[in-house]
Amino acid sequence: MRNNIKNSYRINFVVKKFYSYRVFCSIRKYINYVSAFQKKVTEKNPDGMVMGFLSNHDMDRIAGAFILDSNMRMAANLYLLAPGSPVIYYGEEIGMRGSRGSEMTDANRRLAMLWGDEDFIRDPVGATYPADKQIDSTVASQLDDENSLLRYYCQLLTLRHTYPAIARGTYTSIVTKEKTFGGFSIDYAGETILLLHNNGTAAVTYDLKVYGVSALCDYIGMSDAVLEGSVLTLGPQTSAILE
Repeated sequence: MRNNIKNSYRINFVVKKFYSYRVFCSIRKYINYVSAFQKKVTEKNPDGMVMGFLSNHDMDRIAGAFILDSNMRMAANLYLLAPGSPVIYYGEEIGMRGSRGSEMTDANRRLAMLWGDEDFIRDPVGATYPADKQIDSTVASQLDDENSLLRYYCQLLTLRHTYPAIARGTYTSIVTKEKTFGGFSIDYAGETILLLHNNGTAAVTYDLKVYGVSALCDYIGMSDAVLEGSVLTLGPQTSAILE
């Protein structure tokens, strides 16, 4: 159990490192780590699974590490469209902030959920996180906003459930010469899909002929995706699923 927790932190570190301040950094380390870690887990226990997360109750909330909302969405792509069972720390899906601060109190990491329905939930004893640094939206308001982070998380989870291979398949790295583009070939139940990410700030065009792709199934992110023959053009901070 301890090793599983340790490696989950490692997944968090890899995602956070590349999507906090340098959203255009090379994605190769993330890709290679995910496939290698999944292999390591299944070699020790065929029924074992990866449990990735962006933050938890013992860490500063992840939204505070990102400069742009688009970075938060791309980071969500990377760990929700990944093998195993992801763990969403409450409030992450609406971008709640909270950090220990100079008072060094974990209460600031465990603030009351912002439901927005006139509930009476209060922050834990010892919380000192400044109200002017917190987001000004709630679950209720984000549900009414089709462009909100919460609605984006809902779309991501729907996509994840549409393709069982994402959670249950065997991942093989697809590393390219493009610094911000790559992903996985995923085998599950006798079928193969490709899951590709562009974490950069510009579109990437790449020929996938060697993988025998025939269709662009879905995409999600800040831009779009177009498949012409075997050539995929994937917009910035966007992920695509192909077969």
